Amino acid sequence: MQGKPCIGKSFYSKKLAEHYNVPHIHTESVLHDVDHWLDSKYSDFKIRKQEKERRRGLMQKIETKLAEPDPEEEKRLKEQQSRRAKRRAANPDEYEDTPEESLSPAKQVA
Repeated sequence: MQGKPCIGKSFYSKKLAEHYNVPHIHTESVLHDVDHWLDSKYSDFKIRKQEKERRRGLMQKIETKLAEPDPEEEKRLKEQQSRRAKRRAANPDEYEDTPEESLSPAKQVA
C-alpha cells in the first residue's frame, strides 16, 4: 500500500491481511528490525575488534617490559645490595648465612 503519512495505510493493510488470512508485513518494522540486527552485529564485531586490539597492545607492552630491564628497578636492587653489603661489613657476626640464603623466600617467610 502507498499513500500519504497518517491516512490509515497500516490500519487497512492489517484489516485486509486478517480478512484474507495472510500475514501482515509492515515494511517499516521489518526495516527497523533489520537495521537493529545489523547494528547489533556490527557493534559486536566492533567491540570484539577493539578488545582484540586492546589485548594485542597490552601484550606488546608486557613483552617490551619483559625484554627491557627497568633502569629504576636495577638502580633500586643495586642500592639494596649495597646497603646489605655495608650492614654485613659493619656487623659480620649477625650475618652467618650466605647471600643466597638471605634472599631465599623461605628465609623471608620464617
